[in-house]
Amino acid sequence: MASQTKIFAVVSDIHGNLPALNAVLDDAKSRGINEFIFAGDYCLSGPFPDECIAALISQKNAHIVRGNEEKYLINLIGKDQDNWTDGQMQVTYWCFRQITQEHLQFLTALPHTLEFMVNGVKVHLSHDSAAWIGDCEFRLIGPDVLAKRYEGMDITLEYYRQDVHHLFSHDPGFQGMLPDLEEGIYLFGHSHVQWNRQDTDRNIFLINPGSCGLPLDFIHGSVPYTVLSISENGAVSIEEIRVPFDKQGYAKVLKNSEQYTEATVWTKVITKEWLKTHEHMTFFLEFVEQYAQKTGDTRRPFAVETWEKAYEIWDNTLSSAENAKESRPELTRDLDSRTFREYYYLKEELAAFCRNNHLPSSGGKHELTERIAGFLDTGDVRQPVTRRPAARKAQLTDISRDSIIERNFVCTEMHRAFFKKEIGNSFSFNVLFQQWLKAHAGKTYADAVDAYYEILEKKKTGKASIGRQFEYNTYIRDFFADNTGKTLDEAIRCWKYKKRLKGRHRYERSDLTALEEK
Repeated sequence: MASQTKIFAVVSDIHGNLPALNAVLDDAKSRGINEFIFAGDYCLSGPFPDECIAALISQKNAHIVRGNEEKYLINLIGKDQDNWTDGQMQVTYWCFRQITQEHLQFLTALPHTLEFMVNGVKVHLSHDSAAWIGDCEFRLIGPDVLAKRYEGMDITLEYYRQDVHHLFSHDPGFQGMLPDLEEGIYLFGHSHVQWNRQDTDRNIFLINPGSCGLPLDFIHGSVPYTVLSISENGAVSIEEIRVPFDKQGYAKVLKNSEQYTEATVWTKVITKEWLKTHEHMTFFLEFVEQYAQKTGDTRRPFAVETWEKAYEIWDNTLSSAENAKESRPELTRDLDSRTFREYYYLKEELAAFCRNNHLPSSGGKHELTERIAGFLDTGDVRQPVTRRPAARKAQLTDISRDSIIERNFVCTEMHRAFFKKEIGNSFSFNVLFQQWLKAHAGKTYADAVDAYYEILEKKKTGKASIGRQFEYNTYIRDFFADNTGKTLDEAIRCWKYKKRLKGRHRYERSDLTALEEK
């Protein structure tokens, strides 16, 4: 019998979210898809674990592997429940008690990996990508990495996909892994981040459908899965789907659930992740560990008192930061340039604004700022300035104090040797001095030496002006100068508080109020 195109809906990381699973299944079936591939993590964090397992079992044409959450549940089989008294694992204990014996046996029987052939193409299925590409996925686009990379940004689906493609395309570690893979399709989940990568020259396809039940990729208002098509001649087609979903409605379901009553802290953190669509749990667990160490609590998993008190402190700190963040206006076309200049925006935010408004996104932070300010004022697009390098014949072959500073100044070893001879081995091409040299073509190198000493003096007295692109480093330096013994984490917390405020973002002792909640 002749083969035909096979179409699969690839779904992963459901995490007990039955409404999201049903939305994905309904969307897939509306497209005529009746074959499914499930990549693990069906329970834990959502209030419908047993119902989700039943939904999987009801799919007659499905390839299914287990995930790490299934392992946690299986490990509880036969354990003494009288010992289940800690706070950290409350959600796991509650989830375990909801699942029928029949469904636990179903989970236990699931394989960790599967390999099967479809129209001559080998398909590899696992919950995690580590066996194939090592740490590349979590190092480049892990949910905690994206939470820091996209902090404060309004990410569009187009920008997200382009950014992920760029990260993998330019990573030597990832590129070095691909030649070791045999041809075929590699399916996995675990990261809660939807992405795919196609090496069509060697017929290698890497696919993560994202998390159906708890997406952490900054894309709001939808839940993801991926459609995989393999034609009768082995041609592979991939389509990433986002199904519209009422996230506020599901947040209410979480709050009104029995899970919320039995595992309140975990459910609250998951609700934050659900509404914000990015990682929170990793950072909370790190905070609990720090809190437990400070209080001398050595119990692991964390005791109920430690678990709940740490959440209270962490949540208050997070709320303060979010309130400060809300005071900063969103960067949109409706913002006037004067207000725009009064607040701190990440370079990534500026570049994203440029891309979304069809402005050139190349250049440094200062250039992006000026381009956006001009656009907000006039609606005009300022093209990047292309600077021609100085002609080789105009370069100096020797430098003396009377030599004229050349146009388009570029630091060379010859320049460095001259300044070290005049100033001493302590000389360095600091940013302010480089800016002075580039701005004073036509003056002499004797003038440059005098300017260097003036810049050093101004830096000592704190009168040197600082470009906005260097404010972070300067803030951190000044913070530690005033706060011996404090940590980098504390310095960054104060910086995050400061950068949401109007004006220049110099360190002030009053910034320490950001630490008072800890």
